[in-house]
Amino acid sequence: MSAPAIFVSHSHKDDAYCQAFVAALRAAGLDVWYDEHNATAGHLRELIERELRLRPIFVVVLTPAALASEWVTDECDWAYNLYRRDRANRVILPVLAETVNEDDIWLYMQQFKRIEQAGLQPWPAAEAARRVALALDPNAQIATTATTPPVATPPPTSLPDRADELDALMARANALVSQGKRRDAIAVLRQATTLAPHSVAAWNTLGYQLDYMAVSQQEASEALEAFERALLLEPNDAFAWAGRANALALHHPEQALAAAEQALKLDPGSAFGLNGKGAALNILGRHQEALDACERALSLDPTHAPAWNNKSTALNLLGRHQEALDASERALSLDPTHAAARVNKGYALNAWGRFREALDAYDRALALDPDDDVAWSNKGNALLNLGRSQEALNAYDRALSLGQNAIRWEGRASALRKLGREKEAEEAERKAQRLKGKQ
Repeated sequence: MSAPAIFVSHSHKDDAYCQAFVAALRAAGLDVWYDEHNATAGHLRELIERELRLRPIFVVVLTPAALASEWVTDECDWAYNLYRRDRANRVILPVLAETVNEDDIWLYMQQFKRIEQAGLQPWPAAEAARRVALALDPNAQIATTATTPPVATPPPTSLPDRADELDALMARANALVSQGKRRDAIAVLRQATTLAPHSVAAWNTLGYQLDYMAVSQQEASEALEAFERALLLEPNDAFAWAGRANALALHHPEQALAAAEQALKLDPGSAFGLNGKGAALNILGRHQEALDACERALSLDPTHAPAWNNKSTALNLLGRHQEALDASERALSLDPTHAAARVNKGYALNAWGRFREALDAYDRALALDPDDDVAWSNKGNALLNLGRSQEALNAYDRALSLGQNAIRWEGRASALRKLGREKEAEEAERKAQRLKGKQ
């Protein structure tokens, strides 16, 4: 299990505080990077760009020195740009280390819940680290130092701080996502929406993770419902419109396309909205337009795995299988658990006649999602090409049990014919023709 990956931004004038803070986080088992060696400017920029992209949790240590630092300002700007592109998977946690003037804090940073005491008072380094660790993982074990004043325990009659509780749940969900535990994150986000049913961010984040993990029409419907709840609260929320587009793309592509256009009208720089547009255009058979939308999304956010996958889909359907293979590999390098990217990889390999490799890709996809009807159908194709007709028939039958279409009945007919079961093959072909007539 990997620990949440944290980037800490600080001024070198605050090294003493930052070293104690980071030491406490690492003692809790958290994976923390910060510039502890005061790297030279040229080398530091390269390090920062790499680590910011790899680490979804951004912590900035706020002090007067930090607010006056060009490096800290730049790091916060870059982190915020990454956050805007991928709000569902990134966390920003400001930590107050010295008393500052509220007006001196950058406006965009003021929207995030800070780790601080009442009245803009800082916590000691170890206590601040404890609170960050607990926000990311309620089970984190982190002790304060002997010199740290004890934290006052609120009286039993006091009401819990619901905003703090919501922030902790959201941070915990994002930490789980960064560990590849999206199903666990969804459970936490359900708690968040129950706790704060009027939180647009909670509904949007739940919708994003449900859509990302959807393996059935029911789960896609749940994702859509979450985004609809967000839009009821904020009708002009670009992220919710983009989410609506992604959730509708497979079964209602025309509606999805309209939702994507609305998202892009509100936020032309929405990679999520462009991905939803690409997904809808692929379903509508407009593959070159889909490819263009996906490439625009990736120009905004090269780390968006779903856009790489949708690009792979478009390239496969355009017959550009080597490029499709490359795109699916990029998606998998960003998210090895992306089952659909493994299906696209298999499709490209199958088109190149690399049937055994294609079969392996489909098996890996099915290990991630045993109810992926496309993976079962494509697995049938690979098995048929390998001359394993009975196994191919079993795969087509599994695909048909999950969803009917003409191509799967035609595959079943081919497998039956190779097995010498001519009458059954003819019946399968008739079913394929009836389905084609309904299209």
